[in-house]
Amino acid sequence: MVDIALPAEPRVADVLVARLERLPFSRKHWLVAAVLCTATFFDGYDNLMISSALPLILAALKVPLASGVCLAIGGATLLRFGPETKHRVLEEIAA
Repeated sequence: MVDIALPAEPRVADVLVARLERLPFSRKHWLVAAVLCTATFFDGYDNLMISSALPLILAALKVPLASGVCLAIGGATLLRFGPETKHRVLEEIAA
């Protein structure tokens, strides 16, 4: 049989996590969860509306397909890499 050596005293992090796990889920937790769920819903809804309306807007403005693809790639890049990349790319274009 294999003997497993356990530490003499639990680590502070282990004690803290155990304490947090025993805390009841309070009204404040439900409020935070509701706010986060609502924000996530509206963020997804906003993205859906933009992606639904963008082809119609580009068609109405008679934007060529290649420019529309560039807009889509730029938006996807911004979502993936964040605003820092956007500023860096704009600085490189301006230079």
